[in-house]
Amino acid sequence: MIIVPKRKVSFGKIDHELSHEIFVRQALVEGELNSKASFIKQNRAL
Repeated sequence: MIIVPKRKVSFGKIDHELSHEIFVRQALVEGELNSKASFIKQNRAL
């Protein structure tokens, strides 16, 4: 959600549980996390 363009806000401080759920869904499940960590490759293989 963009309220003020180019201003970053830590959503985790606002709603920790929801931010964690969004991270897991978007980054890990849908593969939107750009990382070379080995667990990412293993997750994607599953």
